[in-house]
Amino acid sequence: MFRMSEVKLFISHSERDARFAAPLEEWLRAGLDLGKDDIRCTSVNPIQCGRAARDVLKEDLRSARAIIGLLSTNSLGSHWAQMEMGAGWVQDRFHPVRVPGIRHGDLPPPHNDLISPGYCETLPMHELMEDIAEVLNVDVQPTADQKLEQITQSAEKMLMADAVRWFSLPVFLSAWRINPNTYRDALYALCCETQLNLSEAKLMDCVTDDGIISGDPEELPKWAQGHWAISREAVNFMLRPSSESPDLLEVPKNVLPGAMIAEMKSALSAGKNRSSLMRKWFENAERYLSENSPIARDSHGASGHR
Repeated sequence: MFRMSEVKLFISHSERDARFAAPLEEWLRAGLDLGKDDIRCTSVNPIQCGRAARDVLKEDLRSARAIIGLLSTNSLGSHWAQMEMGAGWVQDRFHPVRVPGIRHGDLPPPHNDLISPGYCETLPMHELMEDIAEVLNVDVQPTADQKLEQITQSAEKMLMADAVRWFSLPVFLSAWRINPNTYRDALYALCCETQLNLSEAKLMDCVTDDGIISGDPEELPKWAQGHWAISREAVNFMLRPSSESPDLLEVPKNVLPGAMIAEMKSALSAGKNRSSLMRKWFENAERYLSENSPIARDSHGASGHR
């Protein structure tokens, strides 16, 4: 018989969000002066072999004084994560946190009826730390703010990298469909589990034999829809014989600067130099996205209401 759990905090998340869960766990440990065994975050503190996972999870959920739920497209679609978060909600111990890119308005019921600070929102996250410190009857450590700034900067860099990947995907997807032998490795590198979590089989339904992007991946997050759409429109315009002007393209606003959109349409209007001009344009657009966060800190929206 094993001893009862002494877990104080439980971080519920999808395994696909380990890159956000691990820094969150580190921040909570440092800010609340907790030991590694005080927090159950399976990405950092996995369940030992030989113990039934469901029994350990039940024990930890009962023991935890607070359950932090990392809200993302992945966790909202995970039965396990939603069950864990539901356990915290029923017992008034649930503290949701939105991953970068997820706005409060993106959340379905009942999550949209709860206060949910954004991962990169400094003040709301500081308030979350204070709330949990009160629950645990401990003081917040001076290092908490510095550690939060570190994970915020890291998260924003990851989000910018994802923006470039989603923007680049239609180009590589189209090229792979037309010439699979040449572009298979490039597409795999872009879509492997450590990046966009997409599979070749799923992407097959999004592109025709001629390289036309005919659909959107199911996993396409809301915040990246504009990035994907601009790239898709440009790729399809180049491949489709069309008498329409590039000015008639339905290009989303507020994703790239107006000057860059004008340059894209100018390149698409070019004659035989169009391919080389568009290649250079994509390089410039990727550089811009890699230097500018797609989700500004002041654009996350309200954190919700009680």
